[in-house]
Amino acid sequence: MEESFFPQQHNEGFDRSALRDQYLRRETQRAIQVPVGDEGPALPGVAKRANSLFGFDGSGGFVPFPISVPETTAALTLIPVATFDRLAGETDDLGRFQRCAAYCVVANAAMYIDRDYFIGSTWTPPAGLMLRGPLSQNARIVYTGAADGISIAGAIDMDGIIVDGGIANFAAYDRSQAPNRFTLLGIHGDMLVTPGYLAGIRIGRVQVQNSKTLGFCMANVTDPQIGELSIVNCAAHGSLWTGVRRLRIGRFSAVNIGTTSGITAHFGQAMLITCQGAPEAAWYGINGAMPTSDLQIGQVQIRDTTDTAFYINDDRSKGCTGIQIGSVDIDTAGKDGFKIRSSGLPVTDVQVGSVRVNNVAQVGFGLESCQRVSVGSLQVNLCGQDTIGDRPRGLPERWRVSEVSPELATAGAVGGIVTVLGVLGQGVRWLFGWNDRRADRIAKEETELNERRGEYLSAIEGRLERVERSDAQRAKENWALRAAFEIVAAELRRVDPGNASLTRAEELLKAAFPLPVVPTAEIRAAMDALDTITLDEEAA
Repeated sequence: MEESFFPQQHNEGFDRSALRDQYLRRETQRAIQVPVGDEGPALPGVAKRANSLFGFDGSGGFVPFPISVPETTAALTLIPVATFDRLAGETDDLGRFQRCAAYCVVANAAMYIDRDYFIGSTWTPPAGLMLRGPLSQNARIVYTGAADGISIAGAIDMDGIIVDGGIANFAAYDRSQAPNRFTLLGIHGDMLVTPGYLAGIRIGRVQVQNSKTLGFCMANVTDPQIGELSIVNCAAHGSLWTGVRRLRIGRFSAVNIGTTSGITAHFGQAMLITCQGAPEAAWYGINGAMPTSDLQIGQVQIRDTTDTAFYINDDRSKGCTGIQIGSVDIDTAGKDGFKIRSSGLPVTDVQVGSVRVNNVAQVGFGLESCQRVSVGSLQVNLCGQDTIGDRPRGLPERWRVSEVSPELATAGAVGGIVTVLGVLGQGVRWLFGWNDRRADRIAKEETELNERRGEYLSAIEGRLERVERSDAQRAKENWALRAAFEIVAAELRRVDPGNASLTRAEELLKAAFPLPVVPTAEIRAAMDALDTITLDEEAA
């Protein structure tokens, strides 16, 4: 009796078995296999096989071979300055600094600033010193003298250091007088006897603060590496860069920089790349300045300066070329924002990713006597004079600004037709209602752009929906075709296991319509349905 064989249940059982066998076959084909008769080797435990390569011993078993890993650098030995006491007659910490530094160089250890220390005279660290600190306001090097603070003339590796100029209350400090020509933290090669570049400068994070004089100066130095340099509260220029070659600095920031002695006698440039016309330190020699080239500066952030915030010039014709800057962000300057000029050799090959200038007294962005200047994007707001200053004078026009509004570019081309009236009442308004018209035009363009964007997104979503439906249907068809073949092939293999045509057909279908290694939700549901069939249901 045919019905006693339950053909439907048999077919479903065969289907399930075929799917199971295919799934297991795909899994086992990806495993390591050994010839028939060999015993499969066992992997060693995690602890034994970590950092190892697999090999085989004399019996064919797995053996872990350790990978050669470079030895890690031993922990740096820190020698706190407090380890060395003040000697009789010493009124500050300069002596213990000198003794600690000399010991650390010989011992290949790092001199550690573990708390506040006060020095009243210039400290010159020995070459090869490693200087470390926690970058904490409770662990500063405080200079209380009236000359150069720290003068570095040899290789040094420093990180986590705060150098303080000794102004306890900077907000109450009288910044109306021009400062003495000294530097709080100076790193320099020879500028007086045999000018040349100093090498071996590595700086992780350093902050210079509360300075009565120039905060930071780097001169005649090659290949310096600086992670982050911050200048905070400086009653003179923030930083000066003279004769620097192949500088790499990740981030520079300056806040609250400069004197308030009047616009003709300001000392308030946050980042000044130039050769100054007057000495800025006892070791600074104008005639000994080397050329400046190949500077790579990541991010620059400047806020509240009394003079030009970011200034590049080469009035002394020392040579200044090849400066790359990721971004410059300036907010509030007593003179210009970003400026390049020279009365000597032209500054050349300057590339800046983006410049944003806000709230400056005179020119927002100024170029004069420079060549091949490229700015990716430029945004200038609230300027007392020109939005964009002079183009290069007497030289071919080889500077480019992209992503700037036509009105802004026109303002620069005519020498700054658009000027700012000032901050009065409700804020700043441009002449002739230009700002209002520009706002209306921008609003209209944004509305049109949003409409086009909506239409485009709707079209894309429709296409994706159709593609997804088509893919789902095709996947079902592929699975059904392959599954049907396996059902029929199972019977043919029983009759003729070595049939070459059957093997060839299987290979073709396997390549064209592969079944998923992990069963899909639909396949798993079918398998689960088969598992729920009971003997009582079959009998019924």
